Amino acid sequence: MFIREAINDYRFWVESFTGDSSDDTLSSEYAVYNRLITSRATVLKQMLAEGKKLTEEVYQTLLCIELEEVDRVECPFIPASGCYWLKSTCAIPEVVTMQSISTHLGEGYSYVRWDKIKEKVNGRLKSAATDTFYSLRTIKDKVYLYIYNDEFKKNITLTGIFQDPIKAAQFCGDDQDALCIPMDVVSFHTPQNLMDQISKMTWDITIRARAAAKAKSLNNDSPLDQTTQVPKA
Repeated sequence: MFIREAINDYRFWVESFTGDSSDDTLSSEYAVYNRLITSRATVLKQMLAEGKKLTEEVYQTLLCIELEEVDRVECPFIPASGCYWLKSTCAIPEVVTMQSISTHLGEGYSYVRWDKIKEKVNGRLKSAATDTFYSLRTIKDKVYLYIYNDEFKKNITLTGIFQDPIKAAQFCGDDQDALCIPMDVVSFHTPQNLMDQISKMTWDITIRARAAAKAKSLNNDSPLDQTTQVPKA
């Protein structure tokens, strides 16, 4: 189902669940969508933690991640090392889980955590220093992909479950329809049999948020008596 259909399904579920029209159905589509993807990610993470099999429907593929050669020392205040590796030209959207990172011919890369790269490269095994692998690094709140020991690659693919299907579809600005009319062309990447559970969780999030907002408005250090709204003597 497309994003707009998922939002309409949720609004229909709210009305059916509460028995009448809710002001939540009047929320903007993006407000509803942001709560839906939070619930979706939680449900999918729970299923993964429990070892449950997920359908291919939940996955998205970034088909052509462009890579550029960069010096391994990226700080402009430190002399360049003269050693290079490959870095994605665009930031990678937030992922729930990665299924694979591979070449277009299906050759996969293993993952090495950023703070473990030096340990791997300088390990006693000669093969460890020549292995091709990938790592992820957060720079100014954006996550970039790095490829080690495969300097001739121009692009690679990544398949995973993304926190926000729209941001994944809009990756690097390649899909104009996803940029301009995402609600109508981007799939929610969720099987129908999970929608009731996601809708229920989304409604619970909404109720808690409203309760917290109400409590805050009644505890704002106002000089008014919060019961009568008459100024205190």
